Amino acid sequence: MPKKIFEYPDEERLEVLILANSPCTPTEILELEKIPVRPDTLETIKRRMDWLCNQGKAMKKRVGQGHVYWHRRIENFKKKVVTKMTKELITTPEDHIE
Repeated sequence: MPKKIFEYPDEERLEVLILANSPCTPTEILELEKIPVRPDTLETIKRRMDWLCNQGKAMKKRVGQGHVYWHRRIENFKKKVVTKMTKELITTPEDHIE
């Protein structure tokens, strides 16, 4: 029986910390996709996240011994915001004197 995610041993500590520092936590991503996770063990969450990555709905990057996950919708939203802010910075007012 796998241990609960909050009862991790030392070898899983780094991965749990990395998962906690993700741009979007795996639990939030699974809620976005309306995927129930029972029991909520580390192995179950990792399996679900890998499945979402294979479906193209989430992305992951290997960091240390673990992975950082983020959702495609969040990534696209960030790109839109950055593009919009960049356009606002580039466009100068007409009465601007250099």
